[in-house]
Amino acid sequence: MKQTYSTTNEIRPLLDSMNHEQQEIFYYVREWCMKRLHNPDVEPLRLFITGGAGT
Repeated sequence: MKQTYSTTNEIRPLLDSMNHEQQEIFYYVREWCMKRLHNPDVEPLRLFITGGAGT
């Protein structure tokens, strides 16, 4: 898996442009990634996201 790094200054405008639901999903995935980083036995991430254009 390729590691990518972004600074807080790069990420902040993107987070600020997200609505509340988008932020919830972002932080849910981020939390899973942090857990997975420290524990490879963490359950796989499974999400189903549906909606109109731009989902």
